[in-house]
Amino acid sequence: MPSIIKEHISTCTELHQVQDHCPERPYVELMIPRDARNIVSVTFTTVSRDQGWADDGGFSYSWFDGIVQRRTSGHTDLPVYTICGNRTANPEFFKQETCWDYQSGTRKRLWVEALQAGDIIGILPRAMYPARVNILREASIKIQYETYEEGENKNTAPKEDKKGFYERPVKTNSYEIRVLVVEPGSYDDPIHCRFDYITLIEDGSNGSPPEFDALSYCWNVSPGDSYILLDPNFHTGGDVPWIGRKFDVGQNVETGLRRLRQKDKAIRIWIDAICINQKDLEERAQQVSIMGMIYSQATTVHIWLGEGNVLVDVALRVVHELFNFAYGSCPGAESCHCADDGISKHGVSTQDAEVKRPPEGVRSISNTAITNFWGLIKRNYSSQLSEIGDDWWTGEISAMVGGLYQHPWFTRVWVLQEAILARRAFIHSGAEVILFKEVISMSNLFLEIRSTPGWWAHIKWRPALAPIWGRLGKSTPALTEESESQVSPGAETKGPGDAGSEIKRPFGILDVFIDGLVMRATDPRDKLFALLPFAYELSNQKEKDEHRLELARLIRPNYTKPTAAVFADFTRWWIQTHKSLAIFSYIHADPARSWRRMRNQRQSTESASDSLNQSQHPTWTIGADGRASWASATLESQFSFRATGTTTPRLSLQSIDEESNNGPQYLTLKLEGLQVTTITKIGHFPIETFFPYGSEDAMNGDDETGPGRRQNIRAVFHKIIDPCGMQPFWTLEADPIENLRTDVSAARSFYSDHLRTHWAYCPRDNLTALAPPSEDNKGEDGGTGGPKLYQTHKLPTCLDPCFFVATGGHYGLCPWTAREGDIVVLLYGGNVPYLLRPVDEEGHSGGTKDLFELVGECYVQGIMNGEFLDKKNDGSDQQAVTRTFTLV
Repeated sequence: MPSIIKEHISTCTELHQVQDHCPERPYVELMIPRDARNIVSVTFTTVSRDQGWADDGGFSYSWFDGIVQRRTSGHTDLPVYTICGNRTANPEFFKQETCWDYQSGTRKRLWVEALQAGDIIGILPRAMYPARVNILREASIKIQYETYEEGENKNTAPKEDKKGFYERPVKTNSYEIRVLVVEPGSYDDPIHCRFDYITLIEDGSNGSPPEFDALSYCWNVSPGDSYILLDPNFHTGGDVPWIGRKFDVGQNVETGLRRLRQKDKAIRIWIDAICINQKDLEERAQQVSIMGMIYSQATTVHIWLGEGNVLVDVALRVVHELFNFAYGSCPGAESCHCADDGISKHGVSTQDAEVKRPPEGVRSISNTAITNFWGLIKRNYSSQLSEIGDDWWTGEISAMVGGLYQHPWFTRVWVLQEAILARRAFIHSGAEVILFKEVISMSNLFLEIRSTPGWWAHIKWRPALAPIWGRLGKSTPALTEESESQVSPGAETKGPGDAGSEIKRPFGILDVFIDGLVMRATDPRDKLFALLPFAYELSNQKEKDEHRLELARLIRPNYTKPTAAVFADFTRWWIQTHKSLAIFSYIHADPARSWRRMRNQRQSTESASDSLNQSQHPTWTIGADGRASWASATLESQFSFRATGTTTPRLSLQSIDEESNNGPQYLTLKLEGLQVTTITKIGHFPIETFFPYGSEDAMNGDDETGPGRRQNIRAVFHKIIDPCGMQPFWTLEADPIENLRTDVSAARSFYSDHLRTHWAYCPRDNLTALAPPSEDNKGEDGGTGGPKLYQTHKLPTCLDPCFFVATGGHYGLCPWTAREGDIVVLLYGGNVPYLLRPVDEEGHSGGTKDLFELVGECYVQGIMNGEFLDKKNDGSDQQAVTRTFTLV
């Protein structure tokens, strides 16, 4: 029966200018419909131009990227690829249409094939260098897709009940685990397996870990036709014959086992999808809680990236060669003996004087030596590079290595402990095998040397590996300094009991969680559970005695607890343990709640018109989505305000009884504080009144003693809203360069460039700004002292309204999600004021029963250092009365 082909299109027709200092947000987005089975093609259409001039020929430095955000699974966002570029020095709008389908190059064909229902495709306009502009008038995304026949279901195959495969549950009162024993065989033979039970050694004991390996991989959405033959009751040495039954597994597990299986002896390997009874929630939770022990005691962790991906295969080879060039001691080529240690052979010699590493280290390598070595790699792997296509064989090193670092495995949250805690780890792609430390070491090297003259021509952008990889395991060989990384490719790392092997855990649980937001998990609860071993609250002995029992009770892995309750427990525990409300500021890491709008206009308008509680968890709890850089763009992170002095939170703690923590009352939080004011109007920032780049003090907020102490609001606008693009907050790079330029003359120049690109090339309406209350202003009613709306073209048009005035003469800065009618409160234990939105019991705005949604933090002039609380305490403000706010 022929497939049914449908089309779906999304279009935006708003004038839009993008410059190097603008936030990176999509211009138009399209969500793939739920009835999509396979994507046939994706067509991008843009109507655009550049600034109309250029001081040199060639590329216009303004272009469009295709991006994908995945909302429906634990899979990673797909790689970002360039769609098209503007014509250089072209003053006229022109139309471009670009189609990606099965006939496209390898990278884009695989990109299209990986799309699935629920994915959000976006067009991201880009520009490089301050004077270059991308001017967009219209754009659309159109997909063609195969849909399901009427009555057809994508999961028609009956699911086999796996309960019968598990002879007995593991002993949850000990450290017992199942391991899979894989019988010998050749690659194409059926995979015969059985279970064995072993017990791990307890931390700090003198025993030796049991002999077994572990597999780290990407889960498949559905197993398809992949299976192993498993006899859970078979034991060697008995008279019982082996009787295997089909046990469905993902394709990655099946191909990984085929590659790892030995021809002459059985292997013992732990695989979470098989060795944990996923239907037994008690066993699942207990085994998840000891995952760190499992991977740290495994003899070897095998990281399996899959079979048949030539892009990843070649990228792994290139990393292998570059690591040897930078740090290794293998002579390479015919003199390489790495295969004796189970490692892929180095095909490129490092003995040639023209490519030899200088004694001063890899950072001092000349551009000529790097170019020569890269030339040897290209000649050695020319056929593979040509197969990949897209002219990579003449391209940059970073583009090649990016094909590896963009693999979904590197974004799974569980792989952090699977790889970082391992005694020894190999990474496999097809027949290629290298040490895991080579992959991470090269990522760190690219970050350090991408601005080094010799390397710049080859590493113009850093392959996007999440920063959390480098921050969690500084003491592992994969993440050490250069002097410690010069080890032979076959060297084994220290075990758990060896000196110097302890993994540093410098972060608290909140730090680790925020850093891990970019990682992915099929179950959002795993975004917390997988990171618990890295938090100092669990590893620091002094803290463990005081908090371990309560922490384990509240946030131990528990899959019977709903997701909302898991994050409510985490937020509530953090407030109680740290005696602070600082965690509230980090809700701004959420893409729908960041200080600046990072969605396209239509999606943001739809979001802002509804309740903040769209993620089905309370607005006061931290969520599982977002970016660490957006969490850094907060008052809590960037300033040292003390709006409530030295107070601590006054909260009514609900019962933490696990039998009763799932009801709606449990998902509320009652806190005491003071209501300060109510927002009456929101407009664009009054740049003429509070220009932040008139002096160093104004920009940095150093002069807090001047008249009216207005310097603070200028500094907040500069650091958080960041109209100059000087902070690494509003970019989509995984690890943007920290821009430490604070010279006011440079900032003034950046602002001028940014402003000009928004107003110089196309006519557009002025923005409506809002002046603060003053004796000189005429209010809308003609009276004096009120706020004043006025028109301005002194702000970049990529900024959203962020300035508010409120009752009592107050004014300040707020996130883009704030609305008129929101109230400003000081909650005891909070360093900054917060915005609350009154709602009714159904979550609709305008409620009157003391129920509130947490909008986020805000800046209010004149109360950031305890002034309002002082007036309440000394009796000068009789209306400042402590009350209870119930957050929902």
